[in-house]
Amino acid sequence: MIPPTDVVADIGTDHGYVLIELLRQNKIKTGIASDNKVGPLDKAKMNAAEAGVKVNMQFTLGNGLETLKGLPVNGAVLAGMGGVLTRDLLEKDLSVVKELDFLLLQPAQNPEVLREYLYNGPFTILDEALIREERRFYEAFLVCYCDHPEKMAEYVNYLVGERLIQNQDPLLPDFLEEKIREGEAILAKLELNSESAQIRQQVLTARIKDLRRLKDDCAG
Repeated sequence: MIPPTDVVADIGTDHGYVLIELLRQNKIKTGIASDNKVGPLDKAKMNAAEAGVKVNMQFTLGNGLETLKGLPVNGAVLAGMGGVLTRDLLEKDLSVVKELDFLLLQPAQNPEVLREYLYNGPFTILDEALIREERRFYEAFLVCYCDHPEKMAEYVNYLVGERLIQNQDPLLPDFLEEKIREGEAILAKLELNSESAQIRQQVLTARIKDLRRLKDDCAG
């Protein structure tokens, strides 16, 4: 999903694998590995050296996007952290985000929180994709800052991205089926002994109905 460009930063780089692969594919000229811990940066340096791309990488210690202030960077990757943390990092350093051509975001949890923020904030979602590793789905967003963003449709409380539907992502039917199963499992365990529980039942029932409709549309 990352377009060819000059400089990309990986925030919370962990082992540096994302940048190493981008350099191997000649999609970028320079990678900036950033993390708030020394250990992951040392590991990234070692992996970059073993891959023969260390000369094309920089390593910065610090929190979030603030490590990019004043640096010539085209894009940034924030992957593997929760949707809440990703949202908070974007909000904290919007001045940095404004200067980037794009961001690739891949939350490990709570993608609906991030999607709601992106839909209602100063962002344009350029692309979305589903990724399946073993039995788990991950969602990836390619976004850019925009003062006048396109208004995206709200699908099932931000659980399903409009771009996923537009792109007819091949994993979308299975993804929707998993969301339906999750909702049905919660419904089965719900004890209707309070007004709030009854309201939650109604919300979940409506959500499952909408998810089934989307799944049927994909099949059609």
